[in-house]
Amino acid sequence: MANFRGLLIAAALGAAAAGTLAAEPALTSEQFAGGWQEQAHALFNQGSSKLDASKTVWYVPQSLPPGRYVLVQRDGEKAEVIDGYGFEIHRGDARREIRLFLSPRYGNVEALPIDAVPALAALPFRDASR
Repeated sequence: MANFRGLLIAAALGAAAAGTLAAEPALTSEQFAGGWQEQAHALFNQGSSKLDASKTVWYVPQSLPPGRYVLVQRDGEKAEVIDGYGFEIHRGDARREIRLFLSPRYGNVEALPIDAVPALAALPFRDASR
């Protein structure tokens, strides 16, 4: 049942890629709140998707605390929000599996709490992790 649940979530996320926020010009780490580096959580690259070979699968670790997150492409001490993609983890989601399908051009994807990006924190957010 756990494998089916994971596949179902992956298929649902594949359709939406991830939640999206309003499309804006690229947001870079210069616009993030101070200390964002300590708040970022690495995601795990699981290689090409078996559902869509043009996408790379990124696994969200179960250790992430509840909250809203945006995806960033990190390069050392700099980062850029990835097209406004995000997801939300709800309390009680201890057995959840979240996999995100992104373009293979991203090589170092991290989840950053949305509060660390003030320009996005107040915008409408569509949760694609449900």
